[in-house]
Amino acid sequence: MDIGERLADVRFRPSVYGIATFRDACVFLCGFDAASENRVLRGFQNWVDPGSLVSTSVVSGLLEERDPGFPGRGGGEQVTALVDLVAEFLAERGDPLPGPPEP
Repeated sequence: MDIGERLADVRFRPSVYGIATFRDACVFLCGFDAASENRVLRGFQNWVDPGSLVSTSVVSGLLEERDPGFPGRGGGEQVTALVDLVAEFLAERGDPLPGPPEP
């Protein structure tokens, strides 16, 4: 699987990767980015909030702006929102994720 396919798989099947919470997803994405030699999230900081360091609080704040109910959502819904945000960023960067994996 290439990087895009792996991230798409995570997007649609996070539990397979041990991702159940927003924090799990953040940790996974940071590690995945490091393992890809920073190719996955290159430019994400400026896309989310130009001029500041991206942290989980900045990203969760952006997700809360988009959906005021975000903090009360379950872990799975928060994970989906985060990975969807990364997918949106990658699509705007010209690296869209593939669709869901075949069953």
